Amino acid sequence: MKPETTSLRDHAQAIRSQLEPCWLPDIYRERILRTRTRAYHFGELPRNPRVNIQHTLLGVELKIGRRRYLCPDLATARYLSVVARAGCKDVAVPYDITKISRLADELESAWCRMLLLVDREAKEKSQRFRT
Repeated sequence: MKPETTSLRDHAQAIRSQLEPCWLPDIYRERILRTRTRAYHFGELPRNPRVNIQHTLLGVELKIGRRRYLCPDLATARYLSVVARAGCKDVAVPYDITKISRLADELESAWCRMLLLVDREAKEKSQRFRT
């Protein structure tokens, strides 16, 4: 069991090194927390939440599991969806709404790139490893 754990850590480190310029925590720390932000709290999130953005008559909603969160615009919903997929309960949202769309693009791109690298890294591995 020990060699597999080490192997998992090695693979995770390899993925992180490939994502270095667009590693999610780095983007958050360097690009978001250095601006003026407001706190956003999701409350209790399900373990592997299913996250959807829904357009309703009242505006844009972010649906996480069974809960719905009203968002002021699509860019904020996209931004919050990446954070919810990562399982973070608390997040800082930039006050400047003109920056949210660009940051949402960066976060979504980094998230998708991470998933692609994980899939590529685990392609030849067992089901347990992929999980």
